[in-house]
Amino acid sequence: MSSALTRRAVLRSSLFAAAAGLLAACQPQIVKETVIVEKEKEKVVKETVVVKETVVAQPAPKEVIKLQQVDYQGYEPNNTVLNELVEDFNAYHPEYKLTRIALDSTDKVIARYAAGDQPEIHEDVQRDILGLIDKGALLPVQDFVNGDQSFPKDWWPKVWERYTHKGKVYCMPEDGQCTFFVVNQAMFEAAGLPIPAEDWTNDDVLQMGLKLTSDEKGRHPNEAGFDVNNIKVWGFWGYPWANLCAAFWLHYGAAITDPNDHTKVTVNSPQMLEALAWRCKTVLPPPNGPMQSSCDLEPAFFDNAVAMKNEGSWSLVALENLTAKAGVRWVWRRFPAPKKETERMTFMGDTGMFLPKTDEKRQKGAWTWISWLFQPKQQAKWCLGTGFLPLQKGAFDYPTYQSALKEKPWWAASVEYMTHADPDHWGWYGSAGVKNAFEELTCNILAGKVLEKDLKAALGELEPKCLKAIKDATPAS
Repeated sequence: MSSALTRRAVLRSSLFAAAAGLLAACQPQIVKETVIVEKEKEKVVKETVVVKETVVAQPAPKEVIKLQQVDYQGYEPNNTVLNELVEDFNAYHPEYKLTRIALDSTDKVIARYAAGDQPEIHEDVQRDILGLIDKGALLPVQDFVNGDQSFPKDWWPKVWERYTHKGKVYCMPEDGQCTFFVVNQAMFEAAGLPIPAEDWTNDDVLQMGLKLTSDEKGRHPNEAGFDVNNIKVWGFWGYPWANLCAAFWLHYGAAITDPNDHTKVTVNSPQMLEALAWRCKTVLPPPNGPMQSSCDLEPAFFDNAVAMKNEGSWSLVALENLTAKAGVRWVWRRFPAPKKETERMTFMGDTGMFLPKTDEKRQKGAWTWISWLFQPKQQAKWCLGTGFLPLQKGAFDYPTYQSALKEKPWWAASVEYMTHADPDHWGWYGSAGVKNAFEELTCNILAGKVLEKDLKAALGELEPKCLKAIKDATPAS
């Protein structure tokens, strides 16, 4: 616990220091010093000069090596930002010609490996790739990191842990994200409730939710005559998606797969049983709690009909825009936990970049692109354009990112949440089938189809489904 507190204290001090520099210019600055001799006294005059950075095209090489990246970033604004970065890379490294292809199906990419037509760079969400690793089709990126003196070393704590399989790192973490709770201030104030503290508990959620949830006649779930079919206000709306609800089971020490070997399924455990039992307690109808709503979530939240929800940092831009229109006041909090002293955890990242095994020249080119892309300047541009969070201190401290914090201070808070969090390993399920199977169980819990008394049997049925999904995702030799 002391090490975690130390990390947090160090980060907070760095964030406060960052806030003091928010007025820094967007472009990098150089300080010129001029020495003036005046009656045998010297004084130094410092002049700040803004330097405009431009990409200078290099001379055409004798050989151009073609590189292909298959990726998930076909939506905006990610697509535009990544296209600009690819264009900059091709100008800066004319010895390579990098192109992108949209990944519309992981199965199609895996089929390319089987046919010996794998791309040089494979960007994916860490599903359906464990079989590729075990068959030697993907290279450990840590070998390239260790041999690259220019590669940034100032990553946030535990960023790499969730991308490790059998002791080696096989994936470059690309998308910095975190999860937290969003709280509607007006609804809490109207109910006479204080805004939750950062060390709130799962029991706090239940008790607050019961006071906030009401039917059309203002009755609460624990009151006689409460009409479950005519809910006016929902105290708590919880997503079933694995990434957004990971902290619910992480705080109990549960995991879906073994962090050290993601082909081993650990979902059928006492810890997961306890975590999902709590989720069962939050589901209507009575005597259970104020959880799920069939309403359209965002309009309901901004119509003061949903008081709390679990959310991701990738949605903060949308929340900010909707807030400006609806005038709703909201704050974010860390996930609740079983006990106040529980170390708070969160989802960390999603998409990452893999290095397929090709030939030496193409592998070198693929790493040249990845190494260039993860330099602070490029990472700051990627994060500013997409809303993802920087996974390394150099990108966070880069002048353009620091300047943006003046208008988007919640970015700094999101980074602070992420840096002391434990990775949840959810993206390493081994296959989309594992994720889908787990989310199907979660949806059934939230719909009241699986009750607390049914959980042990449900987890027993889930384990072989996950194992089969991992096996089915392993490509044939």
